[in-house]
Amino acid sequence: MKNKIIILALLLLCYPSFSQWSTLHGYLYYAGPDEVFNGALDFDISPDNSIYVSSGYVYDNSPHYYWSRIAKSMDQGSSWTQLSYMNYTSSFSIRCMGTSELIVSRTDQITSQLSATSDDCASWIWFGSGMTDGYFSDFAFSDLSRGLALTYYANPNICIAEGGNFYCTVVDSLDFWFGRIQLINDTTAYILCRDTIGNVFMTGYKNNTLLKTTDFGTSWTVVYKDTAYRLNHFYFSNLNDGIMVGDSGLIWQTINGGYSWNPMESGTNKNIKYITSKNGMYFCVGSSGLILSKEAGQDSWNDISFGISDYYKIRLDNNLTGYLLSSDHQILKSEHVLGFKDGDDASSIAFYPNPCKDKLHYSCPELMQLKSISIRNSVGQELIFVQKDFNGQLDVSDLKPGMYLICFKLDKKVLTRKLIKN
Repeated sequence: MKNKIIILALLLLCYPSFSQWSTLHGYLYYAGPDEVFNGALDFDISPDNSIYVSSGYVYDNSPHYYWSRIAKSMDQGSSWTQLSYMNYTSSFSIRCMGTSELIVSRTDQITSQLSATSDDCASWIWFGSGMTDGYFSDFAFSDLSRGLALTYYANPNICIAEGGNFYCTVVDSLDFWFGRIQLINDTTAYILCRDTIGNVFMTGYKNNTLLKTTDFGTSWTVVYKDTAYRLNHFYFSNLNDGIMVGDSGLIWQTINGGYSWNPMESGTNKNIKYITSKNGMYFCVGSSGLILSKEAGQDSWNDISFGISDYYKIRLDNNLTGYLLSSDHQILKSEHVLGFKDGDDASSIAFYPNPCKDKLHYSCPELMQLKSISIRNSVGQELIFVQKDFNGQLDVSDLKPGMYLICFKLDKKVLTRKLIKN
């Protein structure tokens, strides 16, 4: 038995999980004891790092009385403000467009409607003259008045919102139940869908189809189709470069706008559900705790998985703190940053050599504002901390070879960089 415990401990230590996450609390709100959370949950991150969460409720499990709420946090989930309450809305899907600006899809049993707010839900503008049959599987907007959307269930529709108008076109040959859409610029967008009509209870979907428009949805062209895999999500960083992900660890990459795709080694056979990008880095999530990351300019994926839940969505704020939506109706926050933000502050701090063997030298034009320097390993453990007596160098000879985070805390900001120890 003792040997089995030791072997299990070694396996856990060797498992490639290098991210730690905690569950957020406080965004659900109950006005009375008979109110029940129905499991409908979505979230997004605003450009000012605010978190918006939508959640659905029923009264005493009644199918006839239901509503949704939207909550906001401005401190990474430590405290919440309830912004919106809407009767006869079983769920919201939510997209942040700007500070206090949201696009949401409202679902009322078997009909839906898109709406926009520019004042943190104090007032709403509704798209279209009424509810649309079916549900919105995805939508993408360039601003609060202009965007594209997909519906499913009643009819597969491609919908266009522009200039105060909202209209939908039925596309009988496509299935948007799992449809995904991304707006690249004012005129170009992609749709990933199936060309086999089905329903959620059917298995073995085939014929993945990638559509492209260059005239804001007036016409669409099939740029890619296959019958071998079940693709789930995609992300284009520009008009040429994109990545698609799917079941059984599938990751494909294109450099020509989606007309041809090359496989990437994911290192997993788990199902990948969602992909996003921030500051040139890519992040994927999927089944059984799967989280993958890829640094800018690299072709290899890092396994930073956590837990055993399925993850449906990952988003990052401007500090590269990550947030997950899990299958057990929870939102998780990463305990340390998931990347390295060099951006506009790159010139304000310098350290060398990097990679480093023993003495790390640093210089900072704002040295008088420097409060502390810390170095953390890949699981967030603080290994070196200096709070005063800054002399322009650090002894890192005791660190084991590998990758670390070095954080320079100034008076009003924290600069995080990647350090390689030889």
